[in-house]
Amino acid sequence: MNIFESNYWSAYLDFLEDFQSLQYKGYTIAHLCHFRSLIGKNAKVLAALEKATFRKVLRNRVTDSTQVQAVFNHFKASHQVPVNKKPNGKIIFHDVYNLMRIPNETYTKYFQKHRTLIVKEKASKLKEEKLKQKSAMKKGARMKKKAPSKTVKSASPPVQYFDAYQKHPRTSAISQAKLHATKLLKKFPNHPIYQDANFRKVLWIQISKIILRVEEATQLFRSLSVSAIVVPSTHYPESRTFVMVAAKHGVPTICMQHGIVSGEFGYLPKIADVDAVYGRFEVDWYISKGVKPKGVAIIGHPRFDLIHKPAKSSKAKLVRQLGLDPKKKTVLVIVRGGSQVKSWRKFLDRLQGKSKVNIIVKDYPSSKSQRLVKSNPYIFSAQGLQLYDLLHLSDAVVSYSSTVGLEAMLAKKPVFILNEPFPGYSGYYTILGKLVQSNPVRLADLVTSYFHTNDMKVYVRNKEKAFLDRSYNQKHPAGKRLAGLIHHMTN
Repeated sequence: MNIFESNYWSAYLDFLEDFQSLQYKGYTIAHLCHFRSLIGKNAKVLAALEKATFRKVLRNRVTDSTQVQAVFNHFKASHQVPVNKKPNGKIIFHDVYNLMRIPNETYTKYFQKHRTLIVKEKASKLKEEKLKQKSAMKKGARMKKKAPSKTVKSASPPVQYFDAYQKHPRTSAISQAKLHATKLLKKFPNHPIYQDANFRKVLWIQISKIILRVEEATQLFRSLSVSAIVVPSTHYPESRTFVMVAAKHGVPTICMQHGIVSGEFGYLPKIADVDAVYGRFEVDWYISKGVKPKGVAIIGHPRFDLIHKPAKSSKAKLVRQLGLDPKKKTVLVIVRGGSQVKSWRKFLDRLQGKSKVNIIVKDYPSSKSQRLVKSNPYIFSAQGLQLYDLLHLSDAVVSYSSTVGLEAMLAKKPVFILNEPFPGYSGYYTILGKLVQSNPVRLADLVTSYFHTNDMKVYVRNKEKAFLDRSYNQKHPAGKRLAGLIHHMTN
């Protein structure tokens, strides 16, 4: 554990202790907050966390991340009641920040529609207006308006919104909680984290979300017979609070893995009863962090079941649409905003200079044109095309340390990773050997070598096989395995 990681987790435990008295209906609000969001915009603190001297302002001394998981194991146990199995109840999928990404095909094939329910955050005003207009068209403008239904009927499955379960706004409780938090903050007049304006701003927002979610989730469990809850993450206050209220009502919970475990700050602490992970890598990783083996199950992710589905457009059509040279190999490059721009420029210049290939740049997950495309006339924009269509089109994929690397290998494409070390890196792609490079010029040379030498092709094939054997179980569809896990937990 390096200095940054030790300081980060130590500061986290300090925060939990310093705000222990800030509670709502028995739930310690600090445990339900997203700590990374509280300090994410404090550049001075982020820089200070890299220095050993920052330990002077910390009480806790975390030397191993199992210490953090142990705290949350105790927190979860303090609210957990015996599971109340309801084989015929609803299976609720809580989609937060569009991270769930389970295809409709999965719901249709593996889940009964009358038992399946997606619960999202508050409906947008645009969505509400469209629903009102649709309802008015069906019922006629002169008919008396009825109270809006809690459920929004759609193709599959039905959708509800949490605000339908807001019996009371709880503004008084929220105000009291913020007042109590303000008193706690006054105890630390010179604290580099607590006295940051953005920390306070985000804390107020999270306090409101947590209190409202406690009320909404409690009302939901009173209104519906629920067999299980499935969430895409337990890091955000919305989903973490939902999972904790479920624990208090004896409802089993599953957390899907929404992306590769590239860094531990995005996946620790573990909160749900079971985390549905991609492969053996995550099982070993979670156990090494203090998670019990029964709390992790190899499932994969249902969205990956669609990787081998035929592309919506033919390869020839996509080549024409993007303006590619059909005689050249095509390399898909996955970048993320302004991250590693200098390195990507070096990579692209070297690749184009040594290997005459089509280069497509996709800013993931954004669909907008990337700055690298604008500054390089020989690079093609992904033009908002779907990732899986681009994977089918490509002869090789180069990416930062992202989930796209795994998806590309599942699509049987050679993958090269431009790796930039960062705090908390899990070493997810390390097993790929020299296919992972921090030197962009060296990486470009390896891609060129792949297209021209058989030895490199054999090396790539062997490395990717070893990687997938450890990182993703492909024997059965993930949707089927998820349905099996839910059945096991609820029957």
